[in-house]
Amino acid sequence: MRHLEGAYALIFKSLHYPNELIACKRGSPLLLGVKELNEESNSGSTFHDSKFLSNNDHPKELFLSSDANAIVEHTKKVLMIEDGEVVHLK
Repeated sequence: MRHLEGAYALIFKSLHYPNELIACKRGSPLLLGVKELNEESNSGSTFHDSKFLSNNDHPKELFLSSDANAIVEHTKKVLMIEDGEVVHLK
């Protein structure tokens, strides 16, 4: 990321790691939405710490988006990815 210039939000998927995603951002919005598969789409509270993700072992559905409007119909649990952070999803 240190070699990139300008604003970006990137998501990478590899044939070598078929069940994983990597995402990063700088200057552009990137949100991670989390929905437990047993919860209603409009329930839950927002959270601001990735520790919430490991709070339990319930199956989760994850959403990456640059716009909260694309996520809110699925979940209200949204984590704002900060500049320079790297997200690794399995």
